[in-house]
Amino acid sequence: MQFPLSPDDAVQLISSPVSFGDGSISVRCCEEKGRILVAERSFKPGEIILVESPLVRCSLDEAIPACKHLMEMESSWEGSLEYPALFYWAALNTLTASEAAGSMLGTWCTISAETQNHALELFTPKGSDTLPSGGVRALLEDFWPEGLGPDASKLELLLQIWIFNSFNIS
Repeated sequence: MQFPLSPDDAVQLISSPVSFGDGSISVRCCEEKGRILVAERSFKPGEIILVESPLVRCSLDEAIPACKHLMEMESSWEGSLEYPALFYWAALNTLTASEAAGSMLGTWCTISAETQNHALELFTPKGSDTLPSGGVRALLEDFWPEGLGPDASKLELLLQIWIFNSFNIS
């Protein structure tokens, strides 16, 4: 597949890690919401209709120096992060090892390029701004020496992806 994907190829890619059972639900593109699930029949209460493995699973962990620093940025640096630290942490955990390399705060879990491509196909509103926000710029300055680290616009896009696609934030 070549990126960026056509809407049909994107539906195929994002649906590949999902088990739909007997075809009772399908994935469709909706201009206002991105990819949506559509029921093809009625379901009984308690019936399993979808099984999906997470692309990225992460939680805040003070034992990881980079995560601890991010949490400190959230709590003590007024206004440096526009969103909860968990969203930035999810974005950092959606970098590949080569993109995260050289961090002054050590290492953390990264993902394969293939998994990142799946994540990059998740919904963000049309026209979403990928200009690096103040929080992303602050994070880049604190985590990497100048000239190293991930592309700022890509990190902003990953942040926006997790803001618009996270379901269990606690």
